[in-house]
Amino acid sequence: MVTFHSNMFHAARRRIRGRYLRWYYGKRLVTGSLRGTELAVLHSFMGSSPAVMMLEELIACGARQVVEVGLCSGFGPSTRVGDVIVADEAFVDEGTSSHYFDSPSKFSASEGISEAIRGALTDASLPFKVGGIWTTDAPYRETRAKLLKFKKLGAVGVNMETSALMAIADYRGIEVGSIQVVSDLLGERNWKPAFHEKAVSERSIEVSRAAIDALLRR
Repeated sequence: MVTFHSNMFHAARRRIRGRYLRWYYGKRLVTGSLRGTELAVLHSFMGSSPAVMMLEELIACGARQVVEVGLCSGFGPSTRVGDVIVADEAFVDEGTSSHYFDSPSKFSASEGISEAIRGALTDASLPFKVGGIWTTDAPYRETRAKLLKFKKLGAVGVNMETSALMAIADYRGIEVGSIQVVSDLLGERNWKPAFHEKAVSERSIEVSRAAIDALLRR
C-alpha cells in the first residue's frame, strides 16, 4: 500500500503489525503480515515525482500489487467531503509520466486490483463512487478552464499522484489501484478546504484498513 498521509500510514501499519525498515528515506516503510500474507506500507512523499521514485524501488524489491490511498479535491455538487472514490482512470496533468510514455493523456487502473478494492469496501460497508482523477503538479493552478476540461472527460476529483502511479504500473507490468477520500471541494468559483473534518479523518482510517483487505484478495 502507498499513502501520503500519516494517519493512513499508521492505520495500515497497525493492521499488519508493521515493522519499520531501515532505508535512506527514514521511517517511511514498514513490512508485516496478515493471514499469512507478507505486506508492505509506504509513507511516500507527496507529488508524482517522489511517489514514482519510491515506488520504482519497491518494484525492484518485488512489489507487484499496489493500492494507493490518498486524499483528493472533489468536484461538486455530487461529491461531498468524506466521500470515497475508487479511481478507475487518471488524467495526466503532471510531468513524470511523460518520461515513461510519449505524450500520455490518461491511464487506467488495473482491473483485478480495482475489483478487489470494490469488494473490500463493500465488505466493510463503506459506500464509494467510481470515477476518474485529474492529476496535477501545480495545486495552485487548478484553473476554472482546467476544471471544466477534466470534468468533461470524466474526472470527479483532483490530486497530485494517481496518473503517475498508474503510468509506472503500465510501464513496469504491475497492478495499481487507487482509493481517494474527498478532503476538500473544488468548484468553478470557490474552494472549500475540509482536511481536518471528522468525516475525512474517520474515512481515511477506514479505507486504509480496507486497502489492506483488498491486497489480501489478490
